[in-house]
This record gives sequence, structure tokens and C-alpha cells, in this order.
Amino acid sequence: MNRIAHAAGLVAYSDRGSGPAIVLLHAGGSSSVQWNAVAQHLETDFRLVLPDFWDFGQTGPWPGAAPLTHDDQAALVAAVVKAACISRYHLVGHSYGGATAVRVVMRDPAAACSLILIEPMLAPLLAAAGDG
Repeated sequence: MNRIAHAAGLVAYSDRGSGPAIVLLHAGGSSSVQWNAVAQHLETDFRLVLPDFWDFGQTGPWPGAAPLTHDDQAALVAAVVKAACISRYHLVGHSYGGATAVRVVMRDPAAACSLILIEPMLAPLLAAAGDG
């Protein structure tokens, strides 16, 4: 696992394979290891970047004073992508990671070549936008 300093904490991520980049965002209650079986099939053709969100896997607890949001997790993803020197990537998010993926794309739509959402938890985002 690689580690970077971000927002007064340490963020862990895996960076493996080579080729076009895919950023894989895990579900809540999980970590980047949820993608290991899929990664074994993709890493021969793609560069895979798999961050652990705040409070999950090998990334430490959320260092902020305010409650943790998907925007905070999206900032973590942006920091990992920057540290990995990736400018364009395919983005895949599962459940909690799907909601964060939406926020990642909203922050920097030009960076995402594609967006794949698997069972995304969008209710919190809709509620925050007044649509829930």
C-alpha cells in the first residue's frame, strides 16, 4: 500500500497494473481489498488505483472537526489521483463509493473518461440537494 499525507491524516491506496487508469472506490464497511478478485483480471490491461476512504481499511480516522461527507471522501480521491500522477481515468464506485464517485465527477468532470456506479447510495446526495 502507498500512503500520502492529506487533510492532517494518512491515506492508503494501492496502485497496480499498467495501461489506461481505472480508479475503484469501495463500499462502506469495506476497503480497497473488496476489489482484489476483479483487480486480478484487470491489472494486466489497466492501471488500477484503489484508495481506502477515511475510517476504512488502512486509511486513518477522519481528521476533520465537522462530520465526514462524501465531499471529504471525494477530496481524498482527488489527492490520491494527484499523487498517482493520473490526469484522466475511468471511475468505478460501489454503494458508498458510488455516492463518492458522483461527488468526484462533480468536482472535476473533465478527468473522468467514464463513470460506472454499482448500487450507488444516492439518497444522502439527493437529500443534501433538496431533492430527497
